Amino acid sequence: MNNLRHNAQDKYERGKKLMSSVGGDPQQMGLALMALHGALEDQIRSLLEEKIPSQRDIIWDSRTTQWKDLVNYGKQYLGFSEHDVRMILNANYYRQEVAHGNEFSWSQAGLKQYADWVGRWCEQGVRPASQPTRPTYAAPPELRAAQPAPKTSSIRRARASRAGLGPLFAVGCLVAALAILAWIILPFAFASKGSSRFPAAKELSPSPTSFSTPANPGNCPGSPNASLTETKRAYVSEKLGSTLRIRAKPTTNSDIAGLVATGEQVRILEGPVCADGYWWRKVESEKQINLQGWVAGGDGSTDWLLPIN
Repeated sequence: MNNLRHNAQDKYERGKKLMSSVGGDPQQMGLALMALHGALEDQIRSLLEEKIPSQRDIIWDSRTTQWKDLVNYGKQYLGFSEHDVRMILNANYYRQEVAHGNEFSWSQAGLKQYADWVGRWCEQGVRPASQPTRPTYAAPPELRAAQPAPKTSSIRRARASRAGLGPLFAVGCLVAALAILAWIILPFAFASKGSSRFPAAKELSPSPTSFSTPANPGNCPGSPNASLTETKRAYVSEKLGSTLRIRAKPTTNSDIAGLVATGEQVRILEGPVCADGYWWRKVESEKQINLQGWVAGGDGSTDWLLPIN
């Protein structure tokens, strides 16, 4: 374990040394990013091995446990925040560009910020202190035995509190039942007396529509971009100003499968689907191999996906 941590530290020091001599040279910045990202990967795998030692072989198998898997493990066991996830996946996107022989295209300021963030991980072995406190997580089975049992006094206080709420809950249920009963009976009473307060309902015929609109149970703003339903290809708008997250399912709570940058082209597979205030479409990247999932198409005022004419 110490050797693995030492390897991570060596890579980080090499990345720092390259950073100090980049001078705006894209090739040097690309090499620095590769070293820093490698240091972070070794450090995260080492920390995960400490948390879930029974999964050691899986954690260190880079063919089956890739960055998107490390990010999901990190959210569960290391307390990764959304900021951490965006930082890692954004850096991984630019690292892949360099690894595939393309020129480094990230900004020097962005690389510097990432280097400082990686340094806090590698030097302290904990989450960077400048970020929000890490959320709690469900400990793996092998760690649960070490957790202390709750104090008896706390349990008694909780039971007493629930007992005190019992009569109030019963009264509330009775009032609700009477209100529902009155709502059912009163219309029939007025109708039997011939009252005009409750006229017979007129049967309405459905009004014809020229097109069908997808269901909108998720309170999505406006309507989905109609031009995208007539095309199978689109690109990420420059108005987004950053990368667009691809998720496994059409919801903001789903795992992040990857990122697509502004200008990057995708193929539309499904959608639109309304959820969490966004119109989602399932897409496949034309640049990144085997990367597909759901992306939010916009925020109601700006379309993030535009059709390729």
